[in-house]
Order: sequence, then C-alpha cells, then structure tokens
Amino acid sequence: MRIAALLLMVAALLVAAPAALSCTLLSASVGPVDANVAGTVTAHVDPIAANIGLDGLLGSVVCPIIGG
Repeated sequence: MRIAALLLMVAALLVAAPAALSCTLLSASVGPVDANVAGTVTAHVDPIAANIGLDGLLGSVVCPIIGG
C-alpha cells in the first residue's frame, strides 16, 4: 500500500513539475572593487555575481519545501 501511495505521489510530481521547474537557492553579488597599494599598484575588480538554483524534478520537490 505504501509503494502505491509513493508511486502516485511521484506521478503527481512529474505531472506538476513543468509548473515549478526551478528556484533560486542563493543569489549574491559584489560591486566593483578598486585598490591602491602604496600609490604605485592599482587593482580593479569588476562586479561579480553568482546564482545557485535547482532545476527539474529535484527543484520541483525541494523548492516548495524551502519556500522558493
């Protein structure tokens, strides 16, 4: 009986999966950084952005749990 319920749940997730295929777990960004060392060496770093997300079946299962 438990196997049948599990199969029904997986089937329902597969049917509903296209509606919620992805979510973002983490989104971070750092603006440009300029450094001047002793007036002789100058360093410039452009803005950096990172996004981490879940897609597919795993995303459709985990994202509703974490509220994504």
